[in-house]
Amino acid sequence: MGLDISHAVPSVKNSNVEELDYFTIEELGANRGFIERYTHLLVEKEDEFAKTEILYFAEKGYQRKGMNPKFYEDFENDKLYFDLQTVLKAYQYLKADHVNSLEELQLNFKKNFIENFVEGESIFFASW
Repeated sequence: MGLDISHAVPSVKNSNVEELDYFTIEELGANRGFIERYTHLLVEKEDEFAKTEILYFAEKGYQRKGMNPKFYEDFENDKLYFDLQTVLKAYQYLKADHVNSLEELQLNFKKNFIENFVEGESIFFASW
């Protein structure tokens, strides 16, 4: 089981960046206020099946693994979280592994998830 934890913010896709990840309007649907705030950044994407609106994002923080097993019970796979309180809760699940000490994980998480998280702008999510 692989775990990727990310902190992202809306971004404009430009020619300097070849591939930027994005959220669909459906994925963002749980937070209507967020969508309204970034309507000017929505882009229509069309594939062979349908058209949908998307919002590109830039990564502000990333962590691979480093959480205890209870994290998987208390957080949802691919769910988007928009509040700092959830990020602070996630901090409590950090666990040292064969690559990083708990102190290293805590420093990284504080720097890349907590200290630069801005409610109304930041999105926190985990995928496994």
